[in-house]
Amino acid sequence: MRSSFKVIAGGILLGGILALLALREPDTPATAVKAQLLRQSDSLQTIIRQLQTVALSPANSLRLQQRFRQVRLAYKRLEWAAAYFDPLTTRQINGPPVPEVEFSGQVIQPDGLQVIEEMLFPRFSLQDKAKLAAALPRLAINAEAFGQQFAKMELQDWQVLDAAKQELFRVEILGLNDFDDPLLRNCFRESAAATASVAQVIGQYDSAIHFAEAIAYLRRPVSFDGFDRATFIKIMRTRLRAGSRNCSIVCNCRISGITDCLIRMPRHCSSRVPLTVMLIRMRLEIRLLRIRSYWASGCSVTRYCQVVAGGAALPVTSRIGPFLMAWSRTWMSWVRR
Repeated sequence: MRSSFKVIAGGILLGGILALLALREPDTPATAVKAQLLRQSDSLQTIIRQLQTVALSPANSLRLQQRFRQVRLAYKRLEWAAAYFDPLTTRQINGPPVPEVEFSGQVIQPDGLQVIEEMLFPRFSLQDKAKLAAALPRLAINAEAFGQQFAKMELQDWQVLDAAKQELFRVEILGLNDFDDPLLRNCFRESAAATASVAQVIGQYDSAIHFAEAIAYLRRPVSFDGFDRATFIKIMRTRLRAGSRNCSIVCNCRISGITDCLIRMPRHCSSRVPLTVMLIRMRLEIRLLRIRSYWASGCSVTRYCQVVAGGAALPVTSRIGPFLMAWSRTWMSWVRR
């Protein structure tokens, strides 16, 4: 009697375990990306707490600056998702260090990493001790908000890839020019950290796409003026082109043709398309934004066309320059809408 009862109880227990396993959500790329974001968010909070433990005195200027560099690198690893999914908190963490005036007349004072950077560089002063002591706890609270936001999100594949695409643009246009660290001047290491994080994300969908060469190029010891931005962008384009030859089904989208997909994808879609189509769109948008990057770094229009053509010189007249700049400004104004 007891043996039969044990058999029945064991069968019920085994059935319950199998039912729970069946109900468990299958592992997907978006699930792996979410786990990565949570780890990176925890790392950012930990490094900020380490920064808070350093005594605020001029004698500790080098330690404060070193910890601050680590905080910025930790932020850059999750910037692709933070700027896309939580732009308001992102502004509080890495917004420009200038006041913002709302339509109502309310003035929002700047806060976050760029404000703290002005206190720590070129050297920390006791005059900024009270401001820094108040700014660090706010930074920690905002970083914790990232973890809470990522924990409750249900990521979609198209959102992940759209955010990754925007981060690549952000690196090329802003990251390589010390846009958000003008005093720290650590843009290449930060861009390498951001690109490596995006590479991990895209690798969840297609392992054939990698940015090892671009990341190594960013990590080379070179001065700000000596960095060849045109060559770096060419490397990025080559990697995307090589990866786009391999199709992977990643995004829910229904299209009638590639042109329709380039216009509508990824927000207004309902069935599936290969990753190849999304990468084609990424390459087209990178090429448009590349014009502004070349102009900002002092490259000529002739040099731009040589890079796009793979090194072959093209017959270009100087009159094309104003046309390209006007075209890029029009496109950028459309993107901001």
